[in-house]
Parts: sequence; structure tokens; C-alpha cells
Amino acid sequence: MAKFLKIAALVVGAIALVATGLGALAGTAFGGSLFGSTVGAAIAKAAFAGIAKIATIGALGLSVGAALAQKRPDAVGSALKIKADPNAGIPVVMGRTATGGNIIYRKTGFTPGYTTAPDLQFIVAVLSLGPIDAVEAFTFDKTPVTFSSGVATGEYANYMFQTVQLGQTPESAELKVCSTGTYASVVPPEWSSASKLSGKAATMWTLRFDTKGKLYSQGTPVPLWVVRGIKVYDPRLDSTYPGGSGACRFGDQATWVYSENPFLHGLAFAIGAIQNGKRVAGIGLPATGIDIAAFVEGANVCDANGWTCGGVYSTADDKWTVLKAILQAGGGEPMHLGAKLSCMVNAPKVSLATITNGDIVGSGSNQTTQSRRERINSILPRYRSEEHNWEEITAKAVTVAAHVTTDGGLRTREVAYSYCQDLDQAAQLARYDIENGREFGPITLPLKTRFIGYKPGDCLTVTVPELGLGAQKVVITNREIEPASAVVTLTARSETDGKHAFALGQTTTAPPTPTIRDVPSAPRPGASDWTISGSSLSAAGAVVPAIAIAGEAVNAAIDGIVFEYRRVVSGAGDDDNWISAGIAQPDTKRREIADVIPGESYQASISYTLNGFSGPRRIIGPVRVGLPEAGDNLVINSGLAVDAGGWVISTGVTRVAGAAGDPAPGYFQFGTGAGRKQADGGFVPISGAAKLFVSLSGWKASTASLAGGDLFGLQIRFQKADGSAASVPTVELSAWPGSASTWTKVAYTVAVPADAALVAVRAVSDATGGNSRIAAVRVASTQQAADVTADVLADTATVFGSSTIGDVIAAAMSGAGPAVVPAVISAVGNSPWVTFTLPAGGSIGLAAEVYANLTATRTVTIALEYQIIGGSLTGFGSSGSDSGGPGDTVSASATGTITNGATEARNYQARAVVSSGAGGVTIDAARSFIGPG
Repeated sequence: MAKFLKIAALVVGAIALVATGLGALAGTAFGGSLFGSTVGAAIAKAAFAGIAKIATIGALGLSVGAALAQKRPDAVGSALKIKADPNAGIPVVMGRTATGGNIIYRKTGFTPGYTTAPDLQFIVAVLSLGPIDAVEAFTFDKTPVTFSSGVATGEYANYMFQTVQLGQTPESAELKVCSTGTYASVVPPEWSSASKLSGKAATMWTLRFDTKGKLYSQGTPVPLWVVRGIKVYDPRLDSTYPGGSGACRFGDQATWVYSENPFLHGLAFAIGAIQNGKRVAGIGLPATGIDIAAFVEGANVCDANGWTCGGVYSTADDKWTVLKAILQAGGGEPMHLGAKLSCMVNAPKVSLATITNGDIVGSGSNQTTQSRRERINSILPRYRSEEHNWEEITAKAVTVAAHVTTDGGLRTREVAYSYCQDLDQAAQLARYDIENGREFGPITLPLKTRFIGYKPGDCLTVTVPELGLGAQKVVITNREIEPASAVVTLTARSETDGKHAFALGQTTTAPPTPTIRDVPSAPRPGASDWTISGSSLSAAGAVVPAIAIAGEAVNAAIDGIVFEYRRVVSGAGDDDNWISAGIAQPDTKRREIADVIPGESYQASISYTLNGFSGPRRIIGPVRVGLPEAGDNLVINSGLAVDAGGWVISTGVTRVAGAAGDPAPGYFQFGTGAGRKQADGGFVPISGAAKLFVSLSGWKASTASLAGGDLFGLQIRFQKADGSAASVPTVELSAWPGSASTWTKVAYTVAVPADAALVAVRAVSDATGGNSRIAAVRVASTQQAADVTADVLADTATVFGSSTIGDVIAAAMSGAGPAVVPAVISAVGNSPWVTFTLPAGGSIGLAAEVYANLTATRTVTIALEYQIIGGSLTGFGSSGSDSGGPGDTVSASATGTITNGATEARNYQARAVVSSGAGGVTIDAARSFIGPG
């Protein structure tokens, strides 16, 4: 009982809820302790004197409208919590629901015949703006309690009392404790016949102190009232409205009726609640400002579907937000129709007219798909459940499996249906929201004057092939009229007939996602119709790199060509990162693009347009700007491994001696093992480069030396674009005098003949030592300052470019043979992880090589390691090492096989690890291979 006494002593402010001149609540004093001292009583009396003045002011004419003109308070919050907030707006109950009310008066008093201490607590709570239909039930702490003449029955008899009023305007009398028995004569402090609370559905709830401490052992109980809320205007029951029958009238709220129909509550909110000539809730629109027919249509649909609404809003809430939430419960939404308030509802639509090209005035538009964010396929609906004590709960997700498949994954959103109180209804509304989110639009149609009579919610058929609309049903969402030209602009979205039966559970087959149709589509460019190559453009004496797209639209009935390009980025999808290079005429055969970065790889996209729509892309490339492409045959050997930076890497060079027709000083085959020289044919485009920068890296095995007179060099052969010899067909680069101790990288600058379009490079030597090798050849059309200094390559690390590892793995696993994977080793350390998937029992082989220049005596080691992703690191296979001293070039290799012994596929990572002593080591070249195990 002690806790109950403390709570009863809470200081509660008061607000005068007055319906302009129709009754006032007497002022509220601050109560002292339930068994408080004389001082406490004196303080309470003094406080009441000030509050009473406020009440008096209210009685003299302080209106609810004036109260609402003050700074807007927060929204009413949870309808289930009884509140003591002097700044709260007036709650408004719609339909049948539960509410905790808003305390406006709280005092203590005495039981007749007891004078030692107050033992009664009087609580007056406003439940709703009135008049309401009924207060149906009452619970506290989830325990039902019934009353007879205001006195509780059962165990709470003579310990709990309650009387209610429905909010008539005006009320005939003030609320009393009860109407029978000992307590009928009890009058709460400062409560009088002036405390009528006219226009407010309210209750006086009285609790009596239980001296045995059994009834209120947990303190003041939490009350909850089940209420049948405010009445509404139903035009269908108004004989003055076309098609209506009955005494209900727009301007006479005394004739309004109780309903749970969402659209009727939306209409009542638009009209507003009027008391004593003043609007106290709602919007307050006249009949001429409301599209009543649209609300009637929505009401009929809700009745047919069995959709209802229930809940509480506050006069302090944002009006547009409240109206949207009310209509949401009926599957509708509000919208503006010129100067009128209108709405639309989800229901099967009958097309009222057809729009064709001849009706369009100016240019229309069509957004042919909703954004990915809007195209959801699953909703978690929130609704208010009576079975869960009227709490708002989240139901099981409503998911459309067919759309999940179409979208390639689940896309879920939680949606609160604030005034929906039925699980099936919430599920139907969720399915409607999913389907509506997939309708395409907005569709903008500037039309002739004859379409001025159509309004939001109407359905039309559109046949305008240029907009991708062939006999497409659409629903109007907005209408605008240009006074000067009388052009009617309708905004619409697509309408799918099949969604209604699906949303209402009449079929389990979801309709397909709507899309444009009946439009001749532009063809996809042929695989060989277009090519991409590196190029250059001259301007003001400067030469800038470019890419060139060449070809033609072969036998294609089109009205334009769309050129796009993008820098190659690992993981980019077919539709990602494209940059427009313009739309050209159908007979265009070449497009050059100079906004590129030297040394980067680019792709191009060509697509055709027809009737204003683009067809599918043809993606070509990649091509590396300013450098030969990775994989191009830079020298005569077509089997060379070429990284993305243009370096040709080999494990050694074997001299091919005495081959018939071999010009001196002899050709070398790149790669291990003997064999005849490869056929000449390693020409690659040089894209108008003014100069070539060529470098050669030669080295020897650490156990042998070269003769002092051994010569190494390069030959560069030029051709025209048609394959004939250029004006300077072959350049013999100066010989390279090598020795056992002075080998290094050598760079050459070569002038390109003006008519040259192709180049091939090959290494030559007259050395006979079996251990002499050429490690790398590089050709570039732009000088790399980081690599070339005073015509001698600096001893800095060669860091290889990126590779599309997924493609490499796919090729390897399909049995296409080993593929080169850039090792990306800079100085010493680890290469990046190569990630791949092995099926159950599958295996894959890996190998890695490293070439290093030494400035100190060092041993360079390379090894392989792997891990199951998320697992522990494991070394595997054979590792290799090589040692040397200052000026030496050393090499090492490692090989190994990974086998997935599990019964299911697993994801792996593998890498190469290079180590040496500190300093004195510069990586000259590195590579790795991956292929079938």
C-alpha cells in the first residue's frame, strides 16, 4: 500500500480542456502526501489558488483553437499509456480500439465518515474528442473490471468507481464518482457543475485506499479503456448526395454515424470536428474542397474487402501524416486534385479511355522501372493486435517468392500499418505495397484538352510506342492544367490487373514485374562489328593518348549509336561505371575518346537506339592506353607470358643455332628447352606513337660467366596498318657489350616512322654460353619516368598490374591450362592472396617465380602457402632459393598442389612468400601460374 500512496502523491499539472463556452474543467491543485501533514495541505491549497485562476480564465472563453495555436507539442505517443501531460493535444479515437487516455485532473479526498487522512484518489482522463459511440470495456493491469451504476463489481466493490461521458456538446452534467451507494454524494475537491468537459469523451476513475494492502499492492494500477470512437459522415447515408439515402448530413455532425471504415474516417478528418462553431480537430475543408466521390469509392472498396481501421491520433500530430496513415489502413493514399483534396484506393480498375500518339502535346516521358530501393519483395508488417493487449506488433514477413527469384535475392522492409488492427488485413496491405512498388513510372503525358475531366485514381490505356507503352493500363496519380494553353498534363504509373487477386489472397500466383512492351527493340551490335584500339590525338603540337572505336552498324535498322567507355576495374558488372561518349548518327564508323589516363586499361560499350530506347550493349576491349596490351605477342614467340604492365617474362633463353634462313646474329627462343625459332607474327598496334621506349633485361646463372665479347641486342620491325613494310622496316638496336660483372638493364629510345602502325620486337644475341638468359623485354609508347633514367633502367622493383583472378581461375578449372597470375611482389614480402573455390575432391596446381638483382650477398627464397578462408595458414609444395653477390641476378621458383579432401566445396586463398636478408635485394620480375592440379 505504501507504493500506492507514493504514486498518489505525484504532482500532476492540469490543463483546461474547454469547448468554447460549453463547460470547463475546474482547476487542479497539487496534492500532498495521501496522509500528508497540515503544511502539505496548506501548500496544496495555495497551489490550487493559482491554478484555479487558470480554470477561471478558461471558463471565460479560452478555446481549444487558441490552445492549438501555441507551439506544437510532440505527438500523442503510445495510445495505450495513460499520460499526465499538460501540453498534450486532444486524443481522437477512431473505430474500436483501446486507449490509456490523458490525465487532466488528479486529486485526493476523503471517504464519508473518515477524517484522519484522505483515502480516495480521483483521476479524470480524457479518452477522446467526442461524441464517441461507447466505452465498451475497462481493464487495469490487464484485469477486466465491470461497474454497476459506477461502482465496481466483484472484489473491487466499494474500492473502485468509474463513470464515463461520451462527449456530447454540451454535456448535461459533470462527471461524478458514482450514482448509487455511500460514495454517490462524494464530490472531488474543487469539482463542480462547471466541470462538464463538453465535447470530450472522458472518465472519472476513483480508487479507495485498501487498508489490508491486497488490492493495490503493486501501486496505482495501469488503466486501459476499450472505446468505440468518434462518429463520421457517410455520404452513402445522405439522401442529398447523389446515390445516397438517409439523414446523415455533411454540415450537421449530430447526424453522423459510428463506423470503422478507413475512408470515412479520412473524410471526417478532412471535414474536421466542429464544436460551437470552432474547428477543434482535423483539417476543416468545405465540401467544395474535397473530392467526396473518391472517398466514397474507397469506402465501398473497404467494405467489400472487410478492411477496418482503429487507433488514436492527437490534435497535435501533423495533419498530412495522420491522413496518410488513416487511408493507408484502407489501401489508399491522399493526393491533391487542383485545389481539392482527393485520394485513390487499391482496387481493380476499368479503363475509361485510350491515349495514343495523336493525343500527346509536346514531349512525354516514362521512367520504365522503379529504383532498386523501391522494388522490395518482402515486408515485415506492423499492426495493432487485440490478442496482444492492443500492442503494435510485427507479424511474420510477407514475402513473394517469385519476385525474390526475379530480383536475385531478398529485399525486405518493415512497414507500420498504424491504424490496422487485423493480421489478414495487414498481410493484404503488405502484398499490395510490394506489388505497387514494382509498378513503373512516373509516366508524364501532356495531353489535349479533352482529357481535362480525368482525375487521380482514374484508369486509362496508353498506346505510345515511343514511350514503350503498348496498350498499357495506367492509373493517374496527378493532374495539372496549364491555363494559357489548356494543356492537361497527367502523371501516372503502370497498373497490373493480376496484382489485386494476388494481394487479396484470391490466387497464389504473383503477377510478373511490369515492364514496357510492344516496342521494337534495337538490336545488339554484332560481335565483330566494332573494335577498340589505343590511339593518340594531336592538338597545339602536343600528342595525347586516346582510345579509338571503329566499325559500323551492319544491316541494323536503328536511329542512333550510343558510345560509352570505362576504366577497367576488377569486379565491375556489365552495367557499372560507364561514361558517356555521346550518341552518334547511324552511319558513324569511328569515335575517338581522349579523356583517358595513360597506362590504364579501358573497355568500350556500343549500343543502338530505336524509338528513343537503347538496345543491349556490346562490350569490347579492354585496351591499354599508351602501352601494348597484356597478352599481346610483343616478340616473335607466341608462348611468352605477358603481364598487364607490358613485361615479357621467361625462365631462360636457348639459342637456336643454324636454322635455315636465320639472319645473323641469331634468334633466341624464349622459354626453357630447345626448339626452332617461332614464326614471325608478333605485331601489335602502336596507335600513332611518336617514340617507342624499349628496355632489355639480361642475366646469367650464378654458376657460369659470359665471355667478354658476348653481344646482346634488340631488333624492332615496323609495318603499316595493311601489313606492308613501313618506310623504316627494321631497326637494329646497338649491341650491348656484356661482361660477367657489369650486366644491367638497358633502355633504348626509338623513333617511330610516320607511316608505321604495327610493331614487333625480338631479342638477339651471339652468345653461346648455355647459361646466358634474357629475362625481360618491355615496350611502351610513353616513357615511364620511374623506370628510365639516362637511358638506363633504375634498379627499382617491378610491380605488376591487377588481373581478373576470377577469369583466370575459371579458365584453369575448365582445363584450359595454366594461366599467368601477377605475383605483385615488391622488394621482398608476400604477394596478395589469390582467392578461388575448389569442388569436393578438386585440386589445383600453383607455381611462382622470382628474379632479383643483388647489391649485397644474399639468398632469395620463394615459397607457397594457402589457407581455407577463415582457417589456419599452411605452407605446401616445394620451395626454391638462389644465392649471389653484388651485381648478380638470381632466380628461384616454387610449386605445389592444393587438393580439397572435403565432401563439399571450399573457398581457398593462396600466395607466394619471398624472403631474403635485409636490404640489398631488388625484385626485377615475378610471376605465378595457376592451373589444373
